[in-house]
Amino acid sequence: SARPFMSPDLLNMMSWPFGAMTSFPGHANINASAASGSAACTGITYEGEIAQTLVAAFRDDIGDFDADGVYTSRVGSLTITDSADNLADFAYLNNRTIVAFRNGDAPAVRTGGSGNFAALGGSPRSSVRHVVSWDGRLWLISDQNADWSARNDPTSWDLTDDTLNFLGTSGAGVVDTRVNTGARVAGDSIYVGRGGENAPTGKMYRIYKSGDAREYNFELVETGGIAPISQQAFLTLPNGDLAFLAKDGSVYLLRGNVLMEIGRNIKRTIVSDYSKTRLQYASMGLMRERGYLGLSLSLTGATTHGSTWWYDY
Repeated sequence: SARPFMSPDLLNMMSWPFGAMTSFPGHANINASAASGSAACTGITYEGEIAQTLVAAFRDDIGDFDADGVYTSRVGSLTITDSADNLADFAYLNNRTIVAFRNGDAPAVRTGGSGNFAALGGSPRSSVRHVVSWDGRLWLISDQNADWSARNDPTSWDLTDDTLNFLGTSGAGVVDTRVNTGARVAGDSIYVGRGGENAPTGKMYRIYKSGDAREYNFELVETGGIAPISQQAFLTLPNGDLAFLAKDGSVYLLRGNVLMEIGRNIKRTIVSDYSKTRLQYASMGLMRERGYLGLSLSLTGATTHGSTWWYDY
């Protein structure tokens, strides 16, 4: 089932097992003035075991917050496309925080949770859009390829051998119009979604350790043409399931090789009232303590997200 984000300023009241609606989901202002001026937040992460630091991206800026909520820009000499839709994606490897950008800007890295971000060394592939860490390696995902780094070293890349290519053909020289729309780790695999706004159908692939001369390989996961539309709307749930928004406006769970649709009762509302062209920028988040999955979308005609649905998965 799904529940819309509800305003605390209502004429009527509704009971809620976890208390007043004004505390669901709750928020706090962590700094007195907006970080990076009035720029939209395009990504946020917590560096966790690397450092107790909250990192956030704001259009063409990236920085962190100290314990008092004071923001410091850490963009350094990076060049980041100035766009509210240039969403940031984060991963961690060997005391390093790595970030990739949806517009394909050069991936960046910083060590030890302090100082500025800098361009990721070792000459990785250009136009990287997503990043994950798996099997002791950093994986950079571009439109057609998944490249993996040396073990425990995200600055060492061999693009000749250490690459998986997802570009398929159908018939004589007909190129697959799909692109890699997201990648997430679940269990002992990476799941890669392929589709896109203009692709007629989507595909899902599973990257696994092959156990032969080629260290990694991939296989098709049968989903009937359903695939994630957005990396930010593609999550690994605490129980190991994968959850994602597809271009048809519905949210799906993938458990192993079994695909299940959830929130079907609001699919028609999303298709009719929300911008279909902006589904590719949708974002998801988890409220783990309550078992809720939040989906943020843009209403028809809007250029930013203005509504959130909560799914009881």
